Amino acid sequence: ARMPEESSPKRSPQNVPYKDLPHIVNADGQHLFCRYWKPAATPRALVFIAHGAGEHCGRYDELAQKLTGLNLFVFAHDHVGHGQSEGDRMVVSDFHVFIRDSLQHIDLMKKEHPELPILILGHSMGGAISILTASERPSEFSGMLLISPLVVASPEVATPIKVFAAKVLNLVLPNLSLGSIDPNAISRNKKEV
Repeated sequence: ARMPEESSPKRSPQNVPYKDLPHIVNADGQHLFCRYWKPAATPRALVFIAHGAGEHCGRYDELAQKLTGLNLFVFAHDHVGHGQSEGDRMVVSDFHVFIRDSLQHIDLMKKEHPELPILILGHSMGGAISILTASERPSEFSGMLLISPLVVASPEVATPIKVFAAKVLNLVLPNLSLGSIDPNAISRNKKEV
């Protein structure tokens, strides 16, 4: 359920009862605070925003409002352990929880708006979440916007000549891909993730 349930005794880290906040409950029973920015006109697409580490979805209010001006229906949630969502602060025990929760929220919105294409936008750690979320079901996403995504090339793949070639090709053919994304290439450094 996306809207608050009356019986929920749980409160956000800011001590607001979740019954008074828009939220979803993830597979672990944790309440995740949600935000929705609906355009005045008929929406052309859904845009899910995945925020970065140490952030919350409220930081994207200005960007989301600009996107609604383009008739995009923007939605987001605070990841587990961030903002107004439940969970230990800034402890990333399993990165896949972020992906699972993102897919759950996207599925809820898709059910309500099956006719709309879905875009995913992510910054920093949210960029990594976006890549991995979209790679779970590539056919479901019409596009992706990454702002300083947190990705590192695995040393076996990123030979110096490939890195050089990638930089040159990026200038000439910015849309060319040099291989698939390995989910394990996302940083294992707890400080970064």
